[in-house]
Amino acid sequence: MTFEADLVAALKEGRLTRRQFLRRAAGLGLSMSAVGALLEACGSAPASTPAATSAAGVVPTAPATEAATGAPAIAMTAPATEAATGATAAATTATAATTAPVAAATAAPSGGAKSVQVLVGFGSGNAPDQIPIEEQLAKKFTDAHGDTKVEFLRVPDSDAAQNKLTLTMNAGNPPQVILPSGVYGINVFIDQGVWADLTPYLKKDNLDVTQLFQAATLPAARGEGYYGKNSRVVVGIPVALHGHFLGYNKDLFQKAGLPDPTHTWNDPAWTYDKLLEYAQKLTLDKNGQHAGEDGFDADNIVQFGMARFDADIIWRGYGAHEYDPATRKVGYNTPEYIQGFQFAADLIHKYHVIPTDEAAAALSGATKTEEGTLQAWVTGKAAMAELCTCDLPTWGAVKTFKWDVAPIPRGPKRLFSYLNLDVGAIVDKATDKDAAWELLKSMLIDQGNEEQLSYESLKAIPPLKSNTAHFTDGVKRDFPTLDVNVLTDSLKYGSTESEDWHPAYIELGQTTGPLLDPVRRGEAKAADVAAKAQAAGQKVIDDWFAKHKLPS
Repeated sequence: MTFEADLVAALKEGRLTRRQFLRRAAGLGLSMSAVGALLEACGSAPASTPAATSAAGVVPTAPATEAATGAPAIAMTAPATEAATGATAAATTATAATTAPVAAATAAPSGGAKSVQVLVGFGSGNAPDQIPIEEQLAKKFTDAHGDTKVEFLRVPDSDAAQNKLTLTMNAGNPPQVILPSGVYGINVFIDQGVWADLTPYLKKDNLDVTQLFQAATLPAARGEGYYGKNSRVVVGIPVALHGHFLGYNKDLFQKAGLPDPTHTWNDPAWTYDKLLEYAQKLTLDKNGQHAGEDGFDADNIVQFGMARFDADIIWRGYGAHEYDPATRKVGYNTPEYIQGFQFAADLIHKYHVIPTDEAAAALSGATKTEEGTLQAWVTGKAAMAELCTCDLPTWGAVKTFKWDVAPIPRGPKRLFSYLNLDVGAIVDKATDKDAAWELLKSMLIDQGNEEQLSYESLKAIPPLKSNTAHFTDGVKRDFPTLDVNVLTDSLKYGSTESEDWHPAYIELGQTTGPLLDPVRRGEAKAADVAAKAQAAGQKVIDDWFAKHKLPS
């Protein structure tokens, strides 16, 4: 089984955060060079360098040096402080290639004009259909602010973005704006004082984030994982919300004689057990036998019940938590984690209702192993899939069968679903921060601009309360068969918990990954590795607190 290919596919498709990617790569025992190769694969289609636009003041850039090197900013063996600051061999090697162009690019224009550089690469934003809208909004801003030039610095992936930010901060000329960045990217740097507190700017302009943005965005925008639940710091302005849900093939459900799953979130009858029941009835071998039936041939499956369902959702649905800030304890050796993690692995290796990546590729005829799960879905050989609204342009581009959406089912202890949030942030050590704030305000708080950037460019649910209808209208236009209420209601039940900050943000996953990933591969039982993971993870946390303090 090609686990490396599965990692690449999961990262590309948004199923893994950067932290989860690093944890699982460490679990495979990969060297730094191997991780670098994987990350290069993740950015193997780097953003093309757009031609210089004729719009006055907008200067798009895409350094070829980083795209070519693909050097990861984080070494798998580096301690958390090194990983977060980018003090790795890869970063050092890349310095000569990247620092000089950036220094020249950020030099202030003559005549006292201001320059705002926007680093794009921490999240999405570099796709060919996203770039024109971003540049259009930048031109609109420069037309209204003639003394300010906007420059896009485009890098191929999150590691290149972390590397670039670290190098430019060390050189004293960081970009002013990071846009967009997921919660992970913000949290990698949050305990180093990298991000400017935007509260004074909001107060100056009489803007209240609680009135402007959907409630689901506020904990991450305020950095509550680091600053605490009562935080009034604002580290980022929300730009994109992505809820998760279950996509299902209506034709396969009808063929199996199954009713559609509920479209009501938190329905007490829609549970992991019910999901498994459906998945077994929808998993068929070459003889037409269902998974779970006597005589079922697990080596010759022609249709799977699910293309994918992330394990981290499942064990959280069992009530487990990776880290508890109240007790400062990790939670690997708990009944909830052990049972939930084992059930997630069993869906693949015991019940055979989810394929391995290679099995999905072989079944669907995918030419690339990492595209196996997607192709299994679009070719009608997998009946269900855990999806994100960010998947709509790809997983939603099916023409050969009818499909719809349903909620993520409840676990034994709670309903847990991912919520992915992207924000725009300002680097505290940058120059021209006032101009950077005006740009953020124009792109992310102006209602007309935000709806263009959030949905038309990023295909996300707009975080502005006033723009929710734009997402609803867009889905009805672009995906008329889907129940849009399932998508919008996903925000009520989603959580950024999987990306929340905790001490030793990178180190914890690096340490526990090698101990936990054999369970994912079906090579060990969760109960057999939990105690070792608990001890190793807790030591990392305790060591962090011995050297650091949380903000008061």
